[in-house]
Amino acid sequence: MSQIDWFYDRGKGCPACTKVNAYLATRGHTVRESVPASRKLQAADCRDLAKQANRLIAMKGKQVNEFDISSSLNEDALNAMLGPTGNMRAPLIRLGKTLLVGYNEGIFDQVMG
Repeated sequence: MSQIDWFYDRGKGCPACTKVNAYLATRGHTVRESVPASRKLQAADCRDLAKQANRLIAMKGKQVNEFDISSSLNEDALNAMLGPTGNMRAPLIRLGKTLLVGYNEGIFDQVMG
């Protein structure tokens, strides 16, 4: 079991968010801070969040991209965190020094063990 440090969640209208919530619940993970996507976090918020991490894993469907953000958040990594409207993509989780954007059960198993 892990404690999720931070979780940006769109709620029941988001299929990926629903899957993440089910994943966390069935494996006994707890969330320290949950932020509703109604807050409309944007690029500046992504940059602030990235300062607390050194790795970003962005998942979209079967596509998985990993970025080393230990020294800086490059444009490709920032774009992986943002949706088409310019708002932060949800679900987005910070677990220790790792950011997880989107959902892929295999990746979650690897990172959360």
